Amino acid sequence: MFEDLNNEQLMELRRNVEQEIVSRKIAKKASIPKGAYVVGEDIPVGTYSVTKGRDDDWNDTFKVYSNSTKKNIVYRYGMPDGAVLGKVILEKGMVVEFDEPFILTIYSGTVAVFE
Repeated sequence: MFEDLNNEQLMELRRNVEQEIVSRKIAKKASIPKGAYVVGEDIPVGTYSVTKGRDDDWNDTFKVYSNSTKKNIVYRYGMPDGAVLGKVILEKGMVVEFDEPFILTIYSGTVAVFE
């Protein structure tokens, strides 16, 4: 079925499928290891909630740059244990950099929970 696709076409198909899964909100959450990632290639375009991925009594940082030059920071957050950032919009071409593991959850449209 995929034998006729070259490696580049196969990777593009994978990105498109992952983007569609996020767009349809089939998968809700992803653990992202430490590193830098290009939105639209490594991480699907979308709106997310961000949670620190481990408890260690340290503030962990994530940054979002407008593009791969990393000259313009769009978001920069230091997050303590248990912190959740409610709404982060990631657009194609942005670069997301995590200094430790984080969890991205598809933003549900609601941040406040009233009891």
